[in-house]
Amino acid sequence: MAEEPKAVEFAKRLFTCRCGEADCTMATLVPFREHIAMLVRAITSAGHNGLLKNRPERWDAWQGVFYPLQMAASIEDVDADPSYTDDTFAGFWCEGVWELEAEDRKSASAYVAALTIFNFIWMAYEQTIRLCEFNLFHRDKLPVQARKYFAANEGTLGDMPAISYLYRQAIQCCRQASGLAEDIVAMEQTYSLRGAAAAAELGRIFRNYIVHGSDPVPPDDRANEWGVARFYMVSRMVLVLIQGLVRQRLKTPQQLMPLSAVREEDVEEADRLFGGLHQKPELWRQFPEISEE
Repeated sequence: MAEEPKAVEFAKRLFTCRCGEADCTMATLVPFREHIAMLVRAITSAGHNGLLKNRPERWDAWQGVFYPLQMAASIEDVDADPSYTDDTFAGFWCEGVWELEAEDRKSASAYVAALTIFNFIWMAYEQTIRLCEFNLFHRDKLPVQARKYFAANEGTLGDMPAISYLYRQAIQCCRQASGLAEDIVAMEQTYSLRGAAAAAELGRIFRNYIVHGSDPVPPDDRANEWGVARFYMVSRMVLVLIQGLVRQRLKTPQQLMPLSAVREEDVEEADRLFGGLHQKPELWRQFPEISEE
């Protein structure tokens, strides 16, 4: 019997290139879970090596960033059972109901996994903004601070082209929900945003949409795929925003640093590392990895 796919399998499928085009941006991305792990390792290494600006001068102030990311990467599977609250036990007596409940469990598990991962990544994002200490915007809420910072420094993520690509993919997913589509229209009419600033505002809108209870578990398979896709695509976009914010906090961006705190022989320029770790290494590595004999 084939093994039942895990609840997080959707993320693997979502970030797999299916077009086969040579210039496909999706094909340049590392797997979603590996992206999170690489970012955790890079932040930890930068902190251990004294490259991050923060008060107090202790790298562990960044634990509020990498711990939620660790939690997001740690999720392998989720088992949610909506029928737990059903006291009719109809599934025991009717095969059709049993099959329907099995499909409900599959859909709910995928949804809960995506929602949980997004929440952890958003926690890391807000803590990163907090550590950036955007004094000019300190009266604003954290996500608004990030949007204003990116808007005022439009070229900040100009050399991270994946941010615009992920924004386009995320906004396509979000438009499938009527409530979100209305908010996106309002965003486009209110602001003239591009690149990272637009991505930051879309992330803020999506997070509010979720927190305010506007996103019910979709009732059919097609709707469910859009619902789950939104979480993962916005999450991926926010991960790259975190990288951009970390670059802003590097003391010496051109300094060589280990990719991992425990692999000191494998180094890269700090700014290049945080600018490219979401993509396949051959696209951005300046110093090739030292192979172990």
